[in-house]
Amino acid sequence: MDDNYFHQEYGLTVLEIYSHKVGFNNLANIINAQEGKFFQRVYQRLSRDEILRILPVKQYLSKNGFPVAMPIKNKKGVYLSEFQGRPSVLFNFLPGKVKYHLSSKELQEIGSTLARFHLCLRDYPHLEDFVTPEKDYNSTQWYDHNISVLERLGTTESKEIIAEYALLKKQRPKDLDLNQLPLTLLHWDFRDENILFNDGRITGITDFECMCYDNRIYDLIFSVLGFCLPTPELDCAGMKTIMNSYASVSPLEEKEILNFPYLLKLMTWDKWCSFYVSETMGLCNKRKSKINHKYYKDCYLKMKTDPIL
Repeated sequence: MDDNYFHQEYGLTVLEIYSHKVGFNNLANIINAQEGKFFQRVYQRLSRDEILRILPVKQYLSKNGFPVAMPIKNKKGVYLSEFQGRPSVLFNFLPGKVKYHLSSKELQEIGSTLARFHLCLRDYPHLEDFVTPEKDYNSTQWYDHNISVLERLGTTESKEIIAEYALLKKQRPKDLDLNQLPLTLLHWDFRDENILFNDGRITGITDFECMCYDNRIYDLIFSVLGFCLPTPELDCAGMKTIMNSYASVSPLEEKEILNFPYLLKLMTWDKWCSFYVSETMGLCNKRKSKINHKYYKDCYLKMKTDPIL
């Protein structure tokens, strides 16, 4: 890689650069320079406007005490640059490491931090950038789209996924109205690979690419999927630790608690479905990770028959 890019764009004297894969779609580089250590994210999916919508949220969170990487302005005085034909942002490097097996204390940290995160974003001054007026949060458009793709694939597993969705629709609680559950700005990917720990404390929250305005219960569910499934069998004790810790900071409504088991099963099915579609159609980068459709299939099938709460 040409060190001159970082010198010309940011005035850095580079000592070392190495690549760092981020998720399925993004690329990143870690830069050691005389001026410090930095993290460069190269966006493969988001548009420039979408990136510029997210950066102020990160700045807002950082000002409110959350460990979020801050963007660095280039020599032109702007945050967004171009790297190899793609939009790119340089951030300060966050300390800490990803952990896949958390202690009870660390799970408590997840729950309380997520609750504070939601409470903080409730007052974000530019919520209108994310809110879709008159949106129906009960819409099944996302699921219906994936079902139509599965029908076209016509494989044995795609038919199995479709059949399970039909069962889930029948199991939907009659009083479940997502338009009536609490809404907020969500991280939407609050899971193991996006949270950094050091000495039992969260030192970094990363990957804000999927941020959206929706039911807060989804972020709680994604944290359970990310931290309470070290194996395909749900860690119910760990799940309750996260939920209780969250509720100690921001109490959950009764309807959220009652509908949590169904929504958790639905989201686990969605992971199975979405990853199967992406992997089968070659829409995501291959990587060595537990995150794949087979893993979530096993999780869902075990969760399907086991009591959750």
